[in-house]
Amino acid sequence: MGTPPRPLSSIERLREWRGVREKTSTLDQTVRAQAEHLTRRMTDYERATAAYWSAVPPALKAAGAPVSLGRGTLVVACPNAAARHRLSQWLRGAGARELTRAGVSDVKVTLAR
Repeated sequence: MGTPPRPLSSIERLREWRGVREKTSTLDQTVRAQAEHLTRRMTDYERATAAYWSAVPPALKAAGAPVSLGRGTLVVACPNAAARHRLSQWLRGAGARELTRAGVSDVKVTLAR
């Protein structure tokens, strides 16, 4: 048959017993999935803000700035009510078409706090 297994010395038994086994951590998978999700969200936000800045006319660039993107809606904060009104008027006109063409489906204009 084969050679019989040789008896382990006490140090070899100890090393075998104390050997570190590779752990399968679900936390690692969760963190990795969350990081991928955040990376996708950040990429979407960067793409939406770039589209916003390319579509907004130069006269309205100071009227507001994108602050967040949630569920497909780009939120733009304006410093005051007059700027919010000017930006809203532009969005009701040609602005919505230009932003849709640039890749932004919906825009919410708010006052900055």
